[in-house]
Amino acid sequence: MRRYMNAIFSWVPYSMSCSAVEWYISGRFNHSDYQLKPKHRIFAQHVMVNDALPNRILSGTVIVKGNIDRFTENGVIFEGEYKQFIHLSDCFSRLRIEKNT
Repeated sequence: MRRYMNAIFSWVPYSMSCSAVEWYISGRFNHSDYQLKPKHRIFAQHVMVNDALPNRILSGTVIVKGNIDRFTENGVIFEGEYKQFIHLSDCFSRLRIEKNT
C-alpha cells in the first residue's frame, strides 16, 4: 500500500494531494469548526497521529473558546468582550492528562 500511495503522490501535484488528504481528514474531524485548522498544508509539517484532543473536544472534557483578546489581573477577555474569571493556578493545574493503567 505504501508503494502504491507513494507512486500516486509522486505523479499528482503537491497542492492536489494536500487538498485530497485534507478533505479526507476533515470528514472525520472538521478542524475549522473548532478554530484548530493550521495555516500550513498537511504535508508541510511532520506527521503527528493522535486523536486525544478531538476525542476530548467531542466528549466535552475540553471546551474550545474563541481567540483571547487580552489578559487581566484575574481573568481573560476573549474577542467580543466575553470575560472569563480564572485563577492562574487553576489554569495550569488542569492541563495534565492522567494515564489509566
